[in-house]
Amino acid sequence: MHGGIKTFGWFRYFAQTRNNWQLVPETGRGTTKPYPLPELSMNAQRLRFLELLESDRIIVDFNGLKVTLPHPVNFGLHKIIVSSRRKSVEKKEKDIKTGLEVLRLCVDNMDEPKLVELFKKISQKQRKKVINTLEDNKAEDILRCLVN
Repeated sequence: MHGGIKTFGWFRYFAQTRNNWQLVPETGRGTTKPYPLPELSMNAQRLRFLELLESDRIIVDFNGLKVTLPHPVNFGLHKIIVSSRRKSVEKKEKDIKTGLEVLRLCVDNMDEPKLVELFKKISQKQRKKVINTLEDNKAEDILRCLVN
């Protein structure tokens, strides 16, 4: 709950991160070090596959504040893809749980065509990671949408 209103993982994540620091794409081998932005007197958080989150956005009215967020389908797939890279079992499980919850909400709310469209656009390697994660977590409901 946020201010008495139930919020979902994708909203909480972006409401918190966008207020506290900027995000920049993480490429190559990656690093845990922040990306310095001296012209803004701040550091940016590096995030793998940021383009997936930024390629399709929605605007949500949250208590009179217009908030720009990634489309929930993008957020859910991002969480599933990133989970396969996690070393921490706790973070991996949390990413998978959040990703599956958001994707199920999307399917339940008639966003299945959007999910299928985005799934076809991601790389073959990413599609394989998504399918493996869905199979490992017995998410047949989502898997059926993607492999038909």
